[in-house]
Amino acid sequence: MKNSVFTSAMKKAGLTTLMALTFGFAAHAQGAEKVALNKLAVKNIVANISNASDGVRIGVIDLAGKCKVTEAVDALVAQFKNETVQKIKLQIAEALYRIGDENGIKAAYQSALLDQDEEVKKVCADYYNEFQKNKLVAEAKGF
Repeated sequence: MKNSVFTSAMKKAGLTTLMALTFGFAAHAQGAEKVALNKLAVKNIVANISNASDGVRIGVIDLAGKCKVTEAVDALVAQFKNETVQKIKLQIAEALYRIGDENGIKAAYQSALLDQDEEVKKVCADYYNEFQKNKLVAEAKGF
């Protein structure tokens, strides 16, 4: 009985995540700057950032960045610190950059400085520096 309840819950979570991914990618394809996702979709995105499946993590991290899911910043930073797959670490850095949360980008950059992977260090430094440059330009223009 417990297995069927667990399986049912996992199917519902997977379906909700799949729907969020589909909606998010469709909205992104239409050029949406920030997509309004419902609370359940956001909750599932955040919950699946640390999913055991690389494919699921890749999908929700990409969606979090493209849809600028600010609620995912803390989960993204935590996953960045624990992530072992280089491609996914780089994707987390990109998602944080796209979301535009200064604390998230800075946290990933600081964690990357301690990373053994030189590409992770370089890419995170590039995102951090680009964010800082854009921030200065915006401040100079009065935004």
